[in-house]
Amino acid sequence: MHCVVWTWRSPPSLSMDRADDLFRSIAERYVGVPGLVRTYFGYSVAAAEIVSIHLWQGKAPAEAFYDAAWLAEVTERWGAVPERADWVVPQVVDSESGAVAWTAAPRVLRSVGPEDEDRRVKPGEGGANDD
Repeated sequence: MHCVVWTWRSPPSLSMDRADDLFRSIAERYVGVPGLVRTYFGYSVAAAEIVSIHLWQGKAPAEAFYDAAWLAEVTERWGAVPERADWVVPQVVDSESGAVAWTAAPRVLRSVGPEDEDRRVKPGEGGANDD
């Protein structure tokens, strides 16, 4: 699965009540979106920042959804350009239902070189292979 987290600095005039109204006004737009599993909307204490968290079945449907029109609309709504962070989500645990969903995450391998020497675990230092 793939998660996209959008965050905005909210305008000083935005109250929690107004943020709640805005969330309500857009919630239906996220129902039935192809590839979208779940969306969370929220704000920090005192509504200084807004967050929108979207869990997708994969990266491709997220990329198809977040087009220039979407970005322009949310920028106008919240009065700021959002910051985006993408996350690979190989496992989702639903505590209420007890369901666990596991997906194979894409793997990116890199070689380990001498510059990594200070980060290597040496025998006897508590590494995973120490018995």
